[in-house]
Amino acid sequence: MDAIIFDIDGTIWDSTPQAAVAWTQAVKENASVPFELTAKDLQNAFGKQMDILRDQLLAPLPPEERPEVLKACQKAQGEYLPKHPGTLYPDVYDALKELSEKIPLYVVSNCQTGYDTTCIETTGIEDFISGHLCYGETLLPKSGSIRKLMEREGLKDVVYVGDTPSDAQACKDADVPFVWVTYGFGDVKDPDYTIDSLKELPQLFDL
Repeated sequence: MDAIIFDIDGTIWDSTPQAAVAWTQAVKENASVPFELTAKDLQNAFGKQMDILRDQLLAPLPPEERPEVLKACQKAQGEYLPKHPGTLYPDVYDALKELSEKIPLYVVSNCQTGYDTTCIETTGIEDFISGHLCYGETLLPKSGSIRKLMEREGLKDVVYVGDTPSDAQACKDADVPFVWVTYGFGDVKDPDYTIDSLKELPQLFDL
């Protein structure tokens, strides 16, 4: 195996309580129909392709208004999270540290540009991550971003670690084995592998 690729939301950290504050404020300031977004709302949407996420979270707004409000929400989130970062899940820091000494680790997310960097830098895991790529850079579905990262880094044999059915489908489309973490935002039927903690990865793959 050449590398392990990780999802962010629901896998490495949970930023939805903090992001909900930023999104709600942006909606109140920029939308014609102000409404509140909760952490649960964001958990049900984060990780999905950006247009799907937009239409799900901003459903109360007219379709033609959603793109500009989404930009405002992303801007607000980008300014808020570096000062109020998300929280790493238990064992993630230690697991990534241990894994990085044995195999290269990467991150691929459906997030906006800068969100992945914020996660990596504010949680102190930058020394463990060899590279990252996101939707904001590729404008591709997650499967395309996974393949693009593999091409860029010369990777042939990888697994992807994530938490939602959309992650599982992306892996299927990219022809990459999927490892489902049970503690995240979604339930996945028939994943290739299942773990309750990232600390199980070394034993799972004999690293």
